[in-house]
Amino acid sequence: MPLLKCNNLGITIGNTTVCQNMSLQMNAGESWVVLGKNGSGKTTLIHTLAGLRSADNGEIFLRDKLLHDYSRQHISQQVGVLFQSDEETFPSTVLESTLIGRHPYLGWMQWESATDIELAEQALNKMRLLEFKSRDIHTLSGGERRRTRIACLLTQNPDIALLDEPSNHLDIQHQIETLTILKKQFQNKLLFLSAHDINLANRFCTHALLLLGDGKYISGEINEVITTQNLETLYGIRINKINQHDQDFFFPA
Repeated sequence: MPLLKCNNLGITIGNTTVCQNMSLQMNAGESWVVLGKNGSGKTTLIHTLAGLRSADNGEIFLRDKLLHDYSRQHISQQVGVLFQSDEETFPSTVLESTLIGRHPYLGWMQWESATDIELAEQALNKMRLLEFKSRDIHTLSGGERRRTRIACLLTQNPDIALLDEPSNHLDIQHQIETLTILKKQFQNKLLFLSAHDINLANRFCTHALLLLGDGKYISGEINEVITTQNLETLYGIRINKINQHDQDFFFPA
C-alpha cells in the first residue's frame, strides 16, 4: 500500500497550471524530489499534498483513505511539513520551538512529557544545536533557525515528510549533513522535497518529479527522469553531464 497517492490531480494558482491529471504513487522507502522553474508551483504542490489547500480536482490518499477523511490531528501525526520560510512570531527558546513537533500527540491542555523533551533534545543533538537549546530563537542565524525547524520535524517523526527546499539558508557542509540525516531518518518512510540543486537531488533521492509548466510533468525513478534531455526541456537551457565516481553531475552548458 502506498503511503501517499494522488489520482488525476489538478492544481492551479493564479494563472499558473501546476499539474493536470497527475497520478503518483509514493511508497515507504522512497525519497522524491520535485524540480521546476521558479513559480512552477512546487510549494503549492507540497501544500496541496499536505491538505493545507484544496486541489481543483482529483484525489489524494493517505494510505488507503482519502486525505480529507482524516482529522487534522491524525494528518499532523502522519505528515510533517517544512515550509520554505517560517519566521518566529513569539519569543521562544530553541528547545521550545523544537517541542512544537510533539504537539500533534498531545491532548487538550496537556504539557510535554520528559519523553517529549528527550526526543527534542536528541533531534537538536543530531542537528548540532543542543548547546543552543536555551537560546532565544531570534538570536540564531538563518541557517541555525532552518536547522531548528528540521529538528522540530525530526521530533515530530511522521511517516511522511513534505519539505520545501530543506537546504535553504544552509552552507554546503550543513546541506550534506542535513540531507544525510533526513535520508536516514526516513529510510523506511517517505521523503518528498523540493529543490533547486539538481546534483544534491540526484545524490540523495530515489525518484523525481519534474513540473514542466502548463500542467505537464514527468515522474519516475531518478535515473530515468534526471536526464540531459529532460532537464533541458525543464529549464530551457543547454545542460552538460559528466560522470565521476559512478555519479552523474549536471551543469549549464
